[in-house]
Amino acid sequence: TTNSLQAAQDFAANAAHELRTPLTAMRADLDTLRIHNLPDEERDEVVADLLRAQLRVEATITALGQLASGQLAQVEDREPIDVTDLLDRVARENRRTGSTVEITVEADDDLGTVWGWPGGLRLAVDNLVRNAATHGGAEHVVLTGHRRSHTIDIIVDDDGAGVPADERDIVLGRFARGSTAAPGGSGLGLALVTQQADLHGGELD
Repeated sequence: TTNSLQAAQDFAANAAHELRTPLTAMRADLDTLRIHNLPDEERDEVVADLLRAQLRVEATITALGQLASGQLAQVEDREPIDVTDLLDRVARENRRTGSTVEITVEADDDLGTVWGWPGGLRLAVDNLVRNAATHGGAEHVVLTGHRRSHTIDIIVDDDGAGVPADERDIVLGRFARGSTAAPGGSGLGLALVTQQADLHGGELD
């Protein structure tokens, strides 16, 4: 109980810190707009800064909700997941966002199903695809599903920059961002992938 309480307190402190920075920036921008009669060009820059900060807060809150949902996952809520269909859905939905990234799905004919939480597993694959495009600058992503006896490998392969080798363990932590990450984001994307891999009896490699 003590360890759980300490973990919750640490998590809450980290979340508060991550949200405080953009909120402080937003307050400063609002004060600038309120006090000063800025030229149109400068006013547009301040409004753009406000929008970026708002998007960061929104991304962090959304990711926190997703992380909490994973922590509350119940075994009885699992259901069979058609992995090929899941990969196809991730590819289709990312194409709909207007992204220029080409996404290809290559799945074994006998891939079949796994027991799990469809929303969580889909979130994990989706986060890897978006990370490749947003932070890695990928132009082509290949989603592969391969069955090995009692396990299934889901591979997200891309032509992006990737994560520097010495940062690969660090970026899996909560609120962690790599040196090559694009501005914004919650710092929780890969932590969510790791969480879902653990929940489904797997690992992120």
